[in-house]
Amino acid sequence: MTQIPIQCEQCSAPVKFIPAGISRNTGKHYNEFYSCAKRCGWTWREGKETKPVAEPQTTKDMIIIEKLDEINDRLDKLAIYLKEKLEL
Repeated sequence: MTQIPIQCEQCSAPVKFIPAGISRNTGKHYNEFYSCAKRCGWTWREGKETKPVAEPQTTKDMIIIEKLDEINDRLDKLAIYLKEKLEL
């Protein structure tokens, strides 16, 4: 049995599971895989060698990704807040 990674081998960030689905960009089916939660470009698929799928990003790209992650966190908190208020 293959060991599923729990952190990115490229940047040591947590790993998230991406279920099988259909690409929004190409419309093609893809199998499930694991990806870096910080979107550094690293992915892992069962039975395939672990490797980065993109060149390392620039500092500017990483700053943009961090800012987007902060915005997503705030939106998640806002969604939880609104859900709680609407359930009252």
